[in-house]
Amino acid sequence: MYEPRWYRNQCAESKLEQFFVRYQESDLCIRSETNLSSLAYNILIRVRKELEAYIIRHSEFGRSLVPVSVLGDAPDIAQEMAQAALKTGVGPMAAVAGAVNHALACELMHFGHTLIIENGGDIFASSHEPVMIALYAGNSPLSMHLALKVDASGGVGVCTSSGTVGHSLSFGKADAVTIIANDCILADAAATAIGNQVNSRDDFNAAIEFAKTIEDISGVIIVQGDRIAAWGKKFEIVGI
Repeated sequence: MYEPRWYRNQCAESKLEQFFVRYQESDLCIRSETNLSSLAYNILIRVRKELEAYIIRHSEFGRSLVPVSVLGDAPDIAQEMAQAALKTGVGPMAAVAGAVNHALACELMHFGHTLIIENGGDIFASSHEPVMIALYAGNSPLSMHLALKVDASGGVGVCTSSGTVGHSLSFGKADAVTIIANDCILADAAATAIGNQVNSRDDFNAAIEFAKTIEDISGVIIVQGDRIAAWGKKFEIVGI
């Protein structure tokens, strides 16, 4: 299901090249030091086809809501998704957007340190300067009034799950659960896992404690209505 990415019109001006890469369900906005649209498109097609071909052979991988083992000849993207799913307790497809971002970042980073890949609610960012990411939380009064100032110097994943916005499956009711991790695939899977645990603001503390048990997560932000909870490092919450 395609949803217009209206928030892209809200992005601040930048000296970086901005281009869009779309293939099937993937709709990416990329900013980099040079225009890498042709290369990015070819990478996107390759990894999507690898994953689709694998799911045809291993249908459980594409439909499971819990971790599954992969076949011995699974492509890298499937193996990485399965590893993130195992760490967080969700199905591997919960990490698909983060995995696509990761695959592109691994190759595009050879052409410059500054790179931002936005794929719906999931972002990979690498920059010598902190990156500002607006927090979209649906009908919450905090939505688009707060931003995360993120240390992206070593490359970082910033991924969001919502129980009230978009078509992605969530068993929770948070307006936004955003995870920060060096691994974009892990951040995506963890956002789903932690989002599943938040049905009311009474669940904030338990959800954050669960996040702390997932190795390599550096930050979590939870928004529901007019309430926000956060834990971690490598980011600040600022008003916009």
